Amino acid sequence: MTLREILAVVETRGVKLRLDGDEVVFRAQPGVLTTELRSLLVQRKAELIEFLRAGAAPAAQRIPRSTEPPVPSPGQARLWFLDRLSPGIPLYNVHLALRLKGALDVPALRASLTQVFARHPMLRAAFPERDGVPLIVIGDAAEWVLPEVDLRDRGDAREVALGQLSREHAAAPYDLARGPLLRTLLVALSDQEHVLLVGQHHIVTDATSLGIFVRDLFLAYRGLALHEPARIVEPEVRYTDFARWQKEWLRSDAAAKAGAFWKKRLAGVPTLELPAGHAAATNEGDALSFSLPFQLTESLKELGRKQGCTFFTTLLTGWAALLHRYSQQTDFAIGTVSAGRDLSGLSEVIGFFVNTLPLRCDFEGDPDVATALGRMRGVVQEALEHQELPFDRIVS
Repeated sequence: MTLREILAVVETRGVKLRLDGDEVVFRAQPGVLTTELRSLLVQRKAELIEFLRAGAAPAAQRIPRSTEPPVPSPGQARLWFLDRLSPGIPLYNVHLALRLKGALDVPALRASLTQVFARHPMLRAAFPERDGVPLIVIGDAAEWVLPEVDLRDRGDAREVALGQLSREHAAAPYDLARGPLLRTLLVALSDQEHVLLVGQHHIVTDATSLGIFVRDLFLAYRGLALHEPARIVEPEVRYTDFARWQKEWLRSDAAAKAGAFWKKRLAGVPTLELPAGHAAATNEGDALSFSLPFQLTESLKELGRKQGCTFFTTLLTGWAALLHRYSQQTDFAIGTVSAGRDLSGLSEVIGFFVNTLPLRCDFEGDPDVATALGRMRGVVQEALEHQELPFDRIVS
């Protein structure tokens, strides 16, 4: 990663740099300047000082507005292919339920959904097929239709009925060729309590996008309730601009270097073989939620800080150590995701930016905790430096 690339990341995250004599002073919001990023800056301190003394300003790479016909991004093409391979399976359905308490202005909520639907083109996208490849078509903005279900007369059975409705809403298949790939259902539990079920296909959204959607929806609703313009940030670029830029970037020398890195990094990596109670492979999964005690959490954070690791890297090392213990393998890969929004102008855009990154774990020689943390820190840092390459190119 070049110094200019590092500084571009710094700028997109809002980190301010200045010189104080021979020292570099950082100013950033809490949690923005990660240990990995700080480590990169410290390693390049001499170059950074020279750069700042010369008065050069870091410039984040900006995505130009494209006038070309829109194209799906590689990530979208991958999800489209998986949908064609197993049509109707809800593996990539994204679902959330927003519980709304207090008197609800349903027409204002419907108008707010219409505003958000109009503001973000990916919510109006469809992916028809031509000659075996996906196209992308952005539909026109229109008034949003909000179906409603009234459970107010169900008494104590309301929550059970809501759960059933939510499961059906989450599992219903999407038609990628026709769209829209957003759907909503308003459920009335009482005059003072409603639940808005929101579903999207992953091909047009990710975790950050869901946050943008919910924020913009409530800002629009608040603006309508107060009879004032909604204070919503307009995206600088569109997702289709990003997809076009990514298509061009994949032809660049930088993409070729990233591909060479991943090819070397993953060469010969064995499959992780975990003991299983049965051999049948299915698409069914589960999740286990648990909480770490406060004192243990603080101790883990302190352990990570001593080794120059973020809390994420510390927990990731623990997870990898557990997999090593179960499998007795010293070499294997596990996956994580990156937000994929380091380029300027993408922070307010709804779309499928997230990218999967394989992290190769090394437990050769029975490393102690400090060594294992150090190895994982290096693996994570290298992966983030080459995160622009789409997952299908990483593993191809």
